[in-house]
Amino acid sequence: MTDNNGNNYNKARGYKSSLRRSKIAGILCLIVIAVMLFLISPVFDVEKIVVEGNSINDDAKILGVANIEKGTNIFALDVAGIKSSVMKLEYVASVYVERSLPSTVTIHVSEKDICAYIPIGDKKAAPKPAMPPAENESDSSADSDATVSESVSYDLWDKYVCIDEKGRIIAFADALSDPAPVITGIEISDSEKGQYIKIKDESHAKTISDLICRMLAEMKKQGVIVHISEIDLSELNNIRLMLNTDTLVNMGEDGDEDGDNIEYKIAFLEAIIDQPRQKGGVIELSDTDNVTERMSR
Repeated sequence: MTDNNGNNYNKARGYKSSLRRSKIAGILCLIVIAVMLFLISPVFDVEKIVVEGNSINDDAKILGVANIEKGTNIFALDVAGIKSSVMKLEYVASVYVERSLPSTVTIHVSEKDICAYIPIGDKKAAPKPAMPPAENESDSSADSDATVSESVSYDLWDKYVCIDEKGRIIAFADALSDPAPVITGIEISDSEKGQYIKIKDESHAKTISDLICRMLAEMKKQGVIVHISEIDLSELNNIRLMLNTDTLVNMGEDGDEDGDNIEYKIAFLEAIIDQPRQKGGVIELSDTDNVTERMSR
C-alpha cells in the first residue's frame, strides 16, 4: 500500500513538473515570437542614411555603391557587403557601418591623404620652362628661357597616379585636386591600386622608392608638403623642389650625415618657407652651412 501510494505521488509530482516546464517553454516561445515580430516590424525600417568622414568621394557616390534602400529592415542589412562595396572606391582607407536604432544607418568613411602625384601617359602640350636655372649654371643659360630639366609643367599630363606617404597607389586622376607635389623625373610601371609604386629604372629603383617615402613623410611631418608643387628627381645628386611661389629650391643630394640628409634639409626648409617672398627666385639648400636665396631678375 505504501509503495503504491509512494509511486502514485512520484508520478503526480513528475506530471506537474512536466506540465510546468511545458508552460514555461510555451511562454518563452511566445516571447521569442513576439520579439521577432517586433524586430521585423516597420519600426525598424531604415528611414535615414548618413555618410560621415568623406571629403573626396561625395555622399551620392558612396550611397550609390552602398545600395541601402529605405524601408529595408535595419537588422537585415548586409553590413559586410556594404563595407566591401564602399572600400572599392578610390581614396577610401576604411569603412564602418553603424546601425542606430530604430531606423538610422551611418556610414563612417576614412579617406587616404594624397601625398603626391606621379604623371603617367602622354603630355598634353609641348614642354615649357618649369624651373629656373640653378645658381651654378652658366650665365647664358640663366638668361635664357630654356628649362633646366626635362620635366614639364605638372598640369600638362594626361593622367596621374596618386600615392600616399608610403608610396602606395591609392587612386588615379585626370587632374590635380589636393595641394600635393607632383614628382617628375621618374617613370613607374605596373600601376595598380593598392600596390606600391615600381620604378622602371631597376638599378636605382630601391633608392628612388625609399627617397620618395622619406621625403613625403618628412614634408608631411614638417607641414611643408602643401607649399611644394613639384619634386624633380631627374638627377639624384641634384634633387630640386618647386614651391607654389615658383621658387626653385636646390636640395643637392641626399647625404649620410644628419646635417646633410634630405630629412634635415626639409626641416631646414620649414624654417624659411613661410617667410614672405616674391614670385620666382632660387633657394640654395644643397649646403646647409651656406644657405642663400636670390630673387628672380
